[in-house]
Amino acid sequence: MSAKPLAHAAPASHGALEKGQLMFSRYRLECLLGRGGMGIVWLARDEKLDRQIALKFLPDVLFLDAASRDELKRETRRSLDLTHPNIVRIHDFVEDEQSAAISMEYIDGPCLSQLRVEKGNRCFEARELVGWVADLCRALDYAHHSAGFVHRDLKPANLMVTSRGVLKVADFGIACGLHNTAARISAWNSTGGTLGYMSPQQLEGELAAVTDDVYSVGAALYELLTSKPPFHSGDISLQIRTTVADSMTERRRRLGIAGAPIPEEWEATVAACLAKHPRDRPASVREVARRLGVERLDLSPAESEAPEQLTFVERKPRGSPPPAPPPASGRRVFSGVSWPLIAGGVALVVGTAFALEFSRGLASRLSRADSVSAVAVAERESASAASEPPALPPSEPAAELPPEQPTEIPEVRLQPPLAAAEAMSDRALLLESARLTLRTNPVGLPFALFSGAAEVVDAAPVHQGETPADLENLAPGKYRLVVGATPWPVHIAVVDVKEPSTEFVHEFPQGTVRVESAPTAAEIFVGDDLVGKAPLDIPLPPGAHIITAEYKDRTSRPRNITVVAGEKDKLSFDFRTSNATTTKGVRRRPKKKEETALTKIGRSIQNFFGGDKTKKR
Repeated sequence: MSAKPLAHAAPASHGALEKGQLMFSRYRLECLLGRGGMGIVWLARDEKLDRQIALKFLPDVLFLDAASRDELKRETRRSLDLTHPNIVRIHDFVEDEQSAAISMEYIDGPCLSQLRVEKGNRCFEARELVGWVADLCRALDYAHHSAGFVHRDLKPANLMVTSRGVLKVADFGIACGLHNTAARISAWNSTGGTLGYMSPQQLEGELAAVTDDVYSVGAALYELLTSKPPFHSGDISLQIRTTVADSMTERRRRLGIAGAPIPEEWEATVAACLAKHPRDRPASVREVARRLGVERLDLSPAESEAPEQLTFVERKPRGSPPPAPPPASGRRVFSGVSWPLIAGGVALVVGTAFALEFSRGLASRLSRADSVSAVAVAERESASAASEPPALPPSEPAAELPPEQPTEIPEVRLQPPLAAAEAMSDRALLLESARLTLRTNPVGLPFALFSGAAEVVDAAPVHQGETPADLENLAPGKYRLVVGATPWPVHIAVVDVKEPSTEFVHEFPQGTVRVESAPTAAEIFVGDDLVGKAPLDIPLPPGAHIITAEYKDRTSRPRNITVVAGEKDKLSFDFRTSNATTTKGVRRRPKKKEETALTKIGRSIQNFFGGDKTKKR
C-alpha cells in the first residue's frame, strides 16, 4: 500500500465500478454478482492466473477506517488456512488507495435460499437435502476441529451449490468479521451473524463456540424444510431467548404446506439443535450427522486430496488426553477400528481354521469387498464349511493345527454394529452392478450423472443424455443427478443405487399452453428455441414466457404469457391479417453446434439463475 495518506485519496464509490475496469492491477471486472449492506460482489477475471474469481469490496465506511482494514486483513489471512472441498476458498485481501476487497473462489451456481424459492412449496423435502447436509456437516467438522474456525453466520444464503451439485459453505470468518467491524466503528448493536439464525449465546455476545454453529444448522434446516426460519416476525431476539419454536410439522400445517412427512429423526434433531442452552444441543456437527442418519454417506473427497477429512473427529472435553494421530494415507477408520486390522483378523482366523487353498480363495474375495461385505461373506463360508469341511492337503496334517485355535467364524465379529449393516442390505452389499432408470415429466430433458465421490469441479459425469434413460452396469453407491434445461429449472438430487434396479422419477411443476395458427404449421418459438409447429400443446414451467410464431417470411409479434402450474392456456396466431404479423426482423436461426447434455445443463443454469445474481459468489 502506498505511504500517501488516505485522506488525500478519494475512495471510489461502489456505484462507479464498471464492467471491464481493471482493479488492483490484476482483476478485470466482468459483472455484478450481488449487493448488500456489507459491500458488493463482482465477478472478475484474474489476469495473472487466467481464472474467474469473486471480488467482495469493502463498504466505504470500513475502507476509510485503518483499524478495520487491518482487522479484516488478519481475518482473511486466517481464512487462507481453510482448504476443504466443501468450503469456498479465500484467495487474498487486496487494496489500493481507492478501495479494498477480498478475492475468493467463484461458485457457478445458486445458494440453497434461492433454490428453495424455486420449489413449488417454497421448501425442500428432507430426502432432497441428504447429500447437501452431509457436505455441510463434513465442512463444519473440518473447520471446527482441524482448522479451529467457527462460522457464526450460517444460513441458506451462505450455502452455495455448484453446477456439479456440490454444496460449499461461503463467507467463513468473513461475514461475521464484517458485521463486528461495522458495529465497532458505527455504534451499531451487532454481535455478528444474521438475527434469525443466531443462538441465544451469540445474541448475548458470548465467545464463539461450536454449539453456535450447531444452532445455526438447526435454524437453516428449519427454514429449508418449512420455508421460514424458526422465528421470523415480531421481537425475534426475545423469541430466540425465551420461546420454543413450533415443530416443523406443525409449522408446515399452519402454512398449508403439503408434502412428505418430515422424518422423526430430522424433527428431533432440529429441535435439539435449537435448544436454548448449549448443553442441550448436540455437542458437534458429527453428532448432528449421526442423528440425521447422513453420517454413513460415502460422499467424502478422494483420500489423496484430503486424507484428514475422511472421518469426522469426535470432540473431546477439556482436559482429556490428545486424540490419536490420524490414520495413514490409504486407510479408513470407523468407530476406532481400521479396516486393514479387521481384514487381517478375519484372514488370520479363517486361514488357521480351514485349508490353505480354501482360505486363499476366501482372501481373494475379501480383497474385492469392503469390510462389511467381508463379514457377510465369511459367515456364509462358515455355514458351508460346517456342513462339508474341506480336506487338508497332505503337506499340512490336521495334527499341526493349534488345538486352542478357534474354528468358528462368529468369533471374528469385532464390530457388531458393522455386521448389522444399517446403511445397506446384504443383497446390496454383494451387488457388482446395477441399473438406474431415469424418468421425468416432461420427457427429453438433458441430465448428467456424477459419482458421489466426484466433487472436484472438473470431474467428468459417469453418464449424460436425455430422459427417459436406462443406465446399465452402474456400481452400487451414491450418485449426484443434475437434470433440466431452459426453460425448465435445474433439479439436483442424490440418488442411492443399492438394488439391482433403481428408478428415479421427478415431476416438474408445469402448465400447458395450446398454440394454434392460421394457416396451420407455423413454427412456434419459446424464447429463442423452436419447439414445433402449430397446432401443438407446449408444457412449460410456472412463470412468465415469451412465445412467437413464424410462417414463411413473416414473424409474429412476441406474446407474453404467464403459466400457472396445473392450468391450460391458449394462444392463437393469425397470419391472414397484416396487423398481427410483421415482415421485419424475420427470425434467422443460425446453425447450432451439437451440445452435450452437460453443456445444455450448464447453459440452463446460467440462463435460469442469471435473472437474480444477488445470491452468487
